[in-house]
Amino acid sequence: MSPPRAPPILASPMRGRQLGETTDGPSDGSRDWLYRPSTIGTRSGSGKDENSRLDPASARRIVTIMNESRTSNNIGSQKAINMQMHQTIHTLFLIVSRCAAIGLFAFAASAQPVELPQRGVCAHRGASATHPENTLAAFREAIRLGAHMIEFDVYLTKDKHPVVIHDPTLDRTTDGKGPVSDAKFKNVRKLDAGSWKNTAFKDERVPTLEEALEIMPQNIWLNVHLKEGRECGEIAARAIVKADRLHQAFLACNADAAAGARAVAPGILICNMDRQGGTVAYVDDTIAKGAQFIQLAGTPVDQLPPLVEKLKANKIHINYYGRENKEDQRALFKAGVDFPLANDVASALSIATEFGIAPCVQK
Repeated sequence: MSPPRAPPILASPMRGRQLGETTDGPSDGSRDWLYRPSTIGTRSGSGKDENSRLDPASARRIVTIMNESRTSNNIGSQKAINMQMHQTIHTLFLIVSRCAAIGLFAFAASAQPVELPQRGVCAHRGASATHPENTLAAFREAIRLGAHMIEFDVYLTKDKHPVVIHDPTLDRTTDGKGPVSDAKFKNVRKLDAGSWKNTAFKDERVPTLEEALEIMPQNIWLNVHLKEGRECGEIAARAIVKADRLHQAFLACNADAAAGARAVAPGILICNMDRQGGTVAYVDDTIAKGAQFIQLAGTPVDQLPPLVEKLKANKIHINYYGRENKEDQRALFKAGVDFPLANDVASALSIATEFGIAPCVQK
């Protein structure tokens, strides 16, 4: 008797063959081997094979079940993948939609124009009557009181840092000595810029232009008085652009500094400080240069009306320096001056309220 024959092996899909095929099956791809006699159920030593045959109907049923199982698994897997993809796409859509909404909201908020004062009080070097001039303390006090404009001065150190100080030397308002232009920034930074006014301000330091810009509200004018020429204009303009203050900061400067600033930021606002005074020539020069601000100084109040009329016809904002007492400030507002400069900010604001000008609420 010949030895029993081994049953055929159903190959796994992982091996790259269809279910129902083996390496020893027919080369024509048929499944006739399923119907051949086998030793399944044969008892050892018996020559009987009653249970050894797989009838054609059963074989076909096995193939059908296996194919249905494979199809079902594939469909189930595909459904799971499709569902997962749908959920992922839906989540991404929600994230993108929310980001877009936030972006549009931020853009709309940023696109809203900032309303700047048409008239009011300019705090000269900050609230300099009560605080050390050109310090952050003086600026914060002017902001607290409700100044509509803050004026401050800028020089460059030896290593080209723009610092806020009025004089060309350190002597009057710090415990240092010598020209600002001869001092390195790290040394200027160590100086006491407050004790000369009051020992309560001994911790005040000479601020940088960047620091001054950083603490300012968005809705007041910034009168940045440049005390040097073209290079100072370039450096100041870069700082103003970087701080996003072009809408409110203007440079009070000479023609050289204005040219330097406009080389960096062509649309930067300028207050003409060439030929400064109260003459018709100064007014005409300001108009010719396309400046947005003028700073009159010393003009008798009774001579202001024709100058004011001409300047307003050319949409130029009018600052005025040099009148501190209340009667003079009243006269300036009556004559049409927009922003008188004042050291005593609280007093000047009380005068402004008489003309319907409320203190500025910072934004």
